[in-house]
Parts: sequence; structure tokens; C-alpha cells
Amino acid sequence: MQAHEILHPPPRRLPSLTEIAGSLLLYDTDGNLLRGDPKHERITSVEVPIIVRGEVVGLLKRPRPLHEIQKIKFSVWSTATETLVWGLLIALAFSLLSAYVVSKNLTRPLIHISTTLRNLASGHFDARVPVINNVAYQPICDDVNFLGRALEESKETRQRWISDISHELRTPVSILNAEIESAEAGIQGSSEDMLKSMREEVVQLNQLINDLKMLSHSDLGGLNFERSELKVDQFLALLADKIRNAASKRNLNFELSLAALPSNVTLFADENRLRQVFDNLLQNSLRYTDSGGMIRLTATIADNRLQILWEDSDPSVPDESLPMLFERLYRVEGSRSRATGGSGLGLSICKSIIDAEEGEITAAHSELGGLAIGIMLPLERV
Repeated sequence: MQAHEILHPPPRRLPSLTEIAGSLLLYDTDGNLLRGDPKHERITSVEVPIIVRGEVVGLLKRPRPLHEIQKIKFSVWSTATETLVWGLLIALAFSLLSAYVVSKNLTRPLIHISTTLRNLASGHFDARVPVINNVAYQPICDDVNFLGRALEESKETRQRWISDISHELRTPVSILNAEIESAEAGIQGSSEDMLKSMREEVVQLNQLINDLKMLSHSDLGGLNFERSELKVDQFLALLADKIRNAASKRNLNFELSLAALPSNVTLFADENRLRQVFDNLLQNSLRYTDSGGMIRLTATIADNRLQILWEDSDPSVPDESLPMLFERLYRVEGSRSRATGGSGLGLSICKSIIDAEEGEITAAHSELGGLAIGIMLPLERV
């Protein structure tokens, strides 16, 4: 047994003449294939002209050598692989860049919105989301800014509300305090006039407290309503007698217009609450209408709703005051004087009651020269 045998590679086989001849292609001078397999045309590389007597009579082509073909194949494969790798790297880089840009565009509005909401929650109600050129987030930004404006207005209203209440309470309390100190100091005795003055201030205070309590119940949805079917023409006719008597004492004329109101109109409402509305409107007109003026109450039907128009004569109110008449403690006179009486809550209470009855109440200038209060209530027909 031999210790080791040296293995040699198998001998390289050279192609035979027949195989070489079978792969040759013969062309004429016009390039037409005369002999050979056409499928070899795409792998030929060596061209040998056929010259007879100094003249080219044909062309002989032979295939590329095997090692050259393999080299070409390797080069093509390497190039394709390199191109693919670079393409993947470029696509990955572009994808990362696109993702970064998109994420920035998506997160930047969210950061602004989140920051604004935190500021609003901290009490900085003037915070707003800056203008963002993003259609998807624009409605949210608008809603957040609307919330900020609403909170800011609510804060201002609350501060004004507290200031007005303190002012309203200060005046009668100051008068009562002065009367008591005067009696204690012996400046004036406990006369009937002094007691009457003190009683009037106490009544005024009680009225203010009751009005504030009613409005607070209205805000909390705690107003009690006992609704029932109410004949509108009968209700207004009975109400007219009270209005006429009160108006005559202040040298005012009263006119009730029900000509356009059918007799079968019925409301489903709380009669006592509606009486309270008209009592407040009456007190408002009696307080501000010039002597010798007029109060007019008109009722009509339109769009399946009862429309009531309460009007009085001069003086009127400025245009800029009309939208604010239903605000609490608002008076047209800028001095906030109580000389004309009232707490400035009457029309606010009217609005609360009408809103609870699912109606509408508006203020405008009257044809009589004063103020016109329009009330619209949904109705039923018998």
C-alpha cells in the first residue's frame, strides 16, 4: 500500500475541429449569414475578413473564448450587485430622510397644541396655537384657540361679575350702616322715615339675593318648571289688566294687540315663570320710560311659534348696548347709579326663563322710540 498518492486535476479537453467549425459563422460582404448557427451570433467577438486576391469576399466570426465570457458574466454580475446595493442604500437614506421630514411635520403641530393646552390648564387663557399650514391639524388648532378665547372671556366675565356684585351689595349695606350709625350717635332718632328707608334697602338686598340665587340655579339647570297647557289669549288678557293698572300709576298708556292671534293657540309652558318674565319687562319699562309714554304688547303666530313683542317709548338705548342688555348686572347708564332702581338682573332672568322654555329672546329698537323685546316660543294648537 502506497503511503500517499498525489491527485492531479483531470486533463483539460480541447475542443475538436468539428466543434470549432460548428461554432463559426460565415457572412458575405453584405452581412448576410451564409453558414453557421444564428444563435451563436450574440456571443461572437472575433471577426476575420476573408480576402481573395486582395479583395474582401466574406467575413468569418468565431465565439468569444470561454474565460472571456466568464469574465464578462462576472463583470455584469458585480456591476448589478453593486448597483443594487447602492440603490438600496440610496432608497434607505431617502426613506429615513422622508420619515424624518414627515414626522417633524406631524409632531410639530402636536407639540404646539400640547403646549397651548398645558398653558390653558395653568390659567394662561391668552395662550394660542400659532398658525400651522397643515390641513389635517387646522380644525383641532381652531378648536383649541376657540377654547382659549372662551376661557379668556369667561375669566373676564367672572371678574366683572364679582366686581358688579360687590358694587351692588356695597350701596345698600352702606346706606343701612349710615342709618344705624346715625341712630347710635343720636344724630337722628329711630323715626318712621329712617325705618322706611332701611326697610327699602333690605327689600332691595333681598331682591338682589333672590335674583342671584335664581340665576345660579339656572346656570346649574336647577330651575323648577311646572309646565301645563296655557291658553295664550286668556293669559295675555289677564296679564294686560295688571300691566294697565301699573302703567296708569306712572302716567303711561298701555296697548294690547291680539288681532293677529287665533283664539285656539296653546302653549305648553310654566305660567308662573312667564308671569315673572312679563313682570320684569314691566318693571324695566316703568323704570326707564318717560312719563306720558306708551307700552305696547303684540302677539302673533309665525313659523309655528308664538311671537310676542314688548315695546315702550322714549328713551331708547344706544346701538352698542343692545347686545349686552341680557348680561348680568348690566345697565345702560355708565355711572352704575342705583337712582333708577333695579339690580340689572331682570333681563338676564328673562333670558334664562325663555331659554329654559326652548324659546328665543332678542332686543332691538322700538317703533315707539324706546326698546323692543322680542320673545319667540314654540306652541301647540288644540
